Amino acid sequence: MKTTINFRVTCDVKEQLEILSEEYDESISKVIRDIIIHNLRRRGLLEEEEREVFYINLSDLDLSEAVTNKNFKNDE
Repeated sequence: MKTTINFRVTCDVKEQLEILSEEYDESISKVIRDIIIHNLRRRGLLEEEEREVFYINLSDLDLSEAVTNKNFKNDE
């Protein structure tokens, strides 16, 4: 569930948020949300999200046919 939080920042902080927003191609709201979540996690006030990680040994895969067959069509 998301909620709206309104607050004011000084012009220099707004400029920094705009720079980050442009740099990461995200909205200012998303940048602020990420900063808040990061700080809450760093302080131990919010638990880290569990993430599944899949490790694949690419040497076990035979990709030669997929690479050499340029006329491959998906038969869905």
